Amino acid sequence: PAPPDDVIKARHDKFVDAFLVKKDIVETFTYIAPEYINNNVTSPDSAQRALDFLSRVWGNQTITIHRTRYKENYSWLNYAGMAGSNIIDRYRWEGGCIVQHWDRGEVWPT
Repeated sequence: PAPPDDVIKARHDKFVDAFLVKKDIVETFTYIAPEYINNNVTSPDSAQRALDFLSRVWGNQTITIHRTRYKENYSWLNYAGMAGSNIIDRYRWEGGCIVQHWDRGEVWPT
């Protein structure tokens, strides 16, 4: 059975801390399933391929967190990153892990 919503919300909070605050990519990927799907055609599917890519570039990023949200098996992260870009990432959680990611044309949920 899937973990209760409050457990996934706590994992979301830890994921945000690892990814955007500490920029610890190894810890970040403990929250991502191996079969992770990235819905960005320029980025690789699979957690390992994404980890390999981000490990080379993420630690040097300057990140300003605007807001984060978890609701009903989805997470949203809104932050300024590379060259001041405004980014909204959306993640789908399944079984307590992130299994899917979108970052093109995403809007903040209402």
